[in-house]
Amino acid sequence: MAISLTCPSCMHTAPAPDVAADVPIKCPQCGALVAATVAATAQAPPKRQIVSARSSSRPVRPQLLDKLPASPVTSPAFVAGAIAFVLAYGVVLLVVLSETRKDQDTEDPGPDLVVERAREIAIVEPPPVIAASAPSKPIAQATAPGAPKAETAVAQAKPAIPPPKPATAKATTPKPKPKPKPVRTLANLGALIDPVGDCKLIQEDDGLTLNVPGKLHILSPELKTKNSPMALTDVEGDFVAQVKVAGEAMPGRTAVEMPGKTPEERMPFAFHGAGLLLWKDKDNFMRLERAGAGAPGRPRLHQILMEVCKDGKLAQAEYIDFPPVPTYLRLERRKDGLHYAYSEDGDTWVEGKPLDRLFPAKVSVGISASNTSKKPFPARFEEFKLTEKPVEG
Repeated sequence: MAISLTCPSCMHTAPAPDVAADVPIKCPQCGALVAATVAATAQAPPKRQIVSARSSSRPVRPQLLDKLPASPVTSPAFVAGAIAFVLAYGVVLLVVLSETRKDQDTEDPGPDLVVERAREIAIVEPPPVIAASAPSKPIAQATAPGAPKAETAVAQAKPAIPPPKPATAKATTPKPKPKPKPVRTLANLGALIDPVGDCKLIQEDDGLTLNVPGKLHILSPELKTKNSPMALTDVEGDFVAQVKVAGEAMPGRTAVEMPGKTPEERMPFAFHGAGLLLWKDKDNFMRLERAGAGAPGRPRLHQILMEVCKDGKLAQAEYIDFPPVPTYLRLERRKDGLHYAYSEDGDTWVEGKPLDRLFPAKVSVGISASNTSKKPFPARFEEFKLTEKPVEG
């Protein structure tokens, strides 16, 4: 029986020579020594070949690696968690970038940025067109030594765009209010106006006395007599005038005789009156007086008298019964018209019917006294004060 031998290196099969069992056999093809003995080869099955590890084209996996645990990185749970983390991080990053862009868009550009943009616009704008009639300078002149470059010349010829001025709110200063004028007293009244020339004005520390003799002194459009003595001061605009008429107003019962008329045509009653006077002229005035009257066979009267003379005629009149005591009188002009009031103590006032604004802005205000009795009348005035309200505008 012939014995064959296969080389583990080159896989060459050849008949084995007759050699001892322990002697290695040299492959006739590649010269490699075959470690197997002839005896061992003879005992092997005829179809089985000995193949070394080096002849295998696929490496053999070590058995110890199969005993190691599987890697957590390749586990499905780890892969799913990594994907969820990447998605969440992308969403957060997208939100942050969108908020940052909104802040940049809503941010008001400062004046430096506005100026820089204006400069960029000035550079991009084309140079101004030169009229055809203007002679153009040669190029050699622009490139002469010491001459500015073309870009510099264009920049100098082009008017610079001034930076936009920041909007500033105009400060409005409040209009100063006019200062109130000082309060006038009896000492501020003008000189005595006495048409008849027989009255006297006595000024004292606590008041003023106007002596009117027992003759006809009255402001009456009906009798066409306007010769009462008065002391006035000019006033413009709204005002408040106040005075206290002290003393007595007791004229008796005998009236004076009327000039140019018989004794039977004398005044029907005797009258004493004193108070405030608003005066424009002899045909336009208003008087507010404390008055007393008497007539034969009639009871004495004591009243608050208010009369308005307009254009030489009696326009309005009011006669209010009042006790024969010292009386406070007040006359006020406001925008809506004239207002008058009277009081016993100067604290509690009774207002009369309001009147229209009948007189111009510039008038005179003061005191006056009237007498139609044969008994002299010492009209007593105290605590006079005139307060002017500032004229608006």
